[in-house]
Amino acid sequence: MSAAPPPRPQDALSAPQQKLFENARRAFEQGNWDYALTACETILAARPECLAARRLQRAALVKKIALWPTWLRKARGGLSALLLTVSARRAKNPRGRLRLAERHLLKNPYDIAALTLMGEAAAALGWADTSVFAYEAIREIEPRNQANLLALGEALLAAGRHTEALSAADALLAQNPVDGTAQALMRKASIAQTLEKGNWAAEGDFRSKLKKP
Repeated sequence: MSAAPPPRPQDALSAPQQKLFENARRAFEQGNWDYALTACETILAARPECLAARRLQRAALVKKIALWPTWLRKARGGLSALLLTVSARRAKNPRGRLRLAERHLLKNPYDIAALTLMGEAAAALGWADTSVFAYEAIREIEPRNQANLLALGEALLAAGRHTEALSAADALLAQNPVDGTAQALMRKASIAQTLEKGNWAAEGDFRSKLKKP
């Protein structure tokens, strides 16, 4: 069983939160899903942008319900989607929508509607990596979901992951070569990648940029 990744520097956990995360990670490695879930929930309540804790929480949830039959996951997901649609209308701000998505995902980490809501809320908050995380989770469940692939590509662009955004566009165009939105995503990702490789977006002299490989 692979260990969960440590928090990234930008997650900036306090010393007690870091200690709690390490305890959660050890609990995960020992198969104590409930402790890992409780610890991650505590961290995320204070630091909802902490992606390492969110990844560990999802991993523990998936392990905990690994024995659920596929039909039960889909049935619960369908019911949750109906409830989520009604509740989301009442959540007026991104943080409220994120908390709503979290509550639904604690019941079923395969809830497509809740993962979508998380991706949208995280994007609105400017948390591009969290948005990518949510859409990647959907891709694992529904690899050919075109709306999700497009959302994933846009989130990857926002996160500066241009090569991966190109891959998402490729996957979309493989399903429909004349998809205008996929073509637009491909163009944006290609331009962003070219700018990145050519160093055009960086400060400096025009001639010095031309000299860089």
